[in-house]
Amino acid sequence: MDVQIRFFDAGTLSDPARFADAYARVSAPRRAKIDRLRPGASRRLSLAAGLLLADTLAENGVSGLSAEEAEDENGKPCLPRCPELYFSLSHSGTWAMCAAADKPVGCDLQLTAPRALPSGSSPRRSGIASSHRKRTKPGRPCFTASGR
Repeated sequence: MDVQIRFFDAGTLSDPARFADAYARVSAPRRAKIDRLRPGASRRLSLAAGLLLADTLAENGVSGLSAEEAEDENGKPCLPRCPELYFSLSHSGTWAMCAAADKPVGCDLQLTAPRALPSGSSPRRSGIASSHRKRTKPGRPCFTASGR
């Protein structure tokens, strides 16, 4: 299996009805985790990550008890009843991301921010590659994912 990557804008879960519908789709452990968080953005991000994971698992034929999340000895989320599927979750701003593979995988999501350059300098001299600036616009998600 190649590394599978999914994104979700948790801002769309601001609507209470949409949040409730999405909440019903995630696992009981994910709902318990959401319930422990403060109301607002943190809950929406955790729910968005849970939705991405649920969709990823369903696409890979994993459901029911196999989908119960746990943590390994290093605190990394895992699926004890489905050890052949690895996943990683990340979020930044209103965006959540899930990467999954048949080998250890990791992902990191960070929103880019406008970057002020010193007067008279160019992106190249400041260490900002111009091709990078074209690909990542301020306020847009920028991500990395890697599998071993």
